[in-house]
Amino acid sequence: MELSPYRMEVTTDDETRTVQLAGEIDYFASLDLKPKLEELTSQCCRNLIIDLNEVTFIDSEGIKALVAAFQWMYRKQGRAQLVGCRPCVQRVLKLTGLECMMREAQSAASD
Repeated sequence: MELSPYRMEVTTDDETRTVQLAGEIDYFASLDLKPKLEELTSQCCRNLIIDLNEVTFIDSEGIKALVAAFQWMYRKQGRAQLVGCRPCVQRVLKLTGLECMMREAQSAASD
């Protein structure tokens, strides 16, 4: 089993935790990513920003990990946002009907 080449950096600023992801977010990456996101959201402030600017590929398991993070934040009455999606990631979000996760972040940025 070859692990996916992905990276994650986390920064915290007041009420916001930013997770910067890079590389390929596929099944193998999600095995590591999903529990880390769960831990981060349980410790998180009110806002979680997931920056996908450097993500080069995402599959259904990667999408599931992102959706889970949104659900965990919703349950704790927090807010999650996706930012910096490349066209290949935007296409997957659109195909899965989840482009609303990106739209929410874009409308929040324009406020």
